[in-house]
Amino acid sequence: MARPSALQEKAWCWRCCRTSCKLYVRAYLGVQIKALREDATLRAQAKDLSEGVVITAIMSDGPAAKSDLKPGDVIVTVDGQAVKTAQELKNQIRSKKIGSEWFLLINK
Repeated sequence: MARPSALQEKAWCWRCCRTSCKLYVRAYLGVQIKALREDATLRAQAKDLSEGVVITAIMSDGPAAKSDLKPGDVIVTVDGQAVKTAQELKNQIRSKKIGSEWFLLINK
């Protein structure tokens, strides 16, 4: 199934083996990311940081495109909770209510 068009609230819909369809709507940043611990080159560029998640690209239609986030920025915490892997960051963001405000600690 193709990805949906850009929406303010990103919706993912897929069919299970039953005849019903479930719609999942969740918060997202609209960035491509990679953990510092996974890439020695990124760690070398991130001076004084050994943990965090680097933004490698920003989707033009995502919420991050309207912010001051830029490729190369390192996300260290989400609402005070450390993020060390890309999956941890995804889980933190997905747990947030759509439209709510949350705070990212960024190393630029």
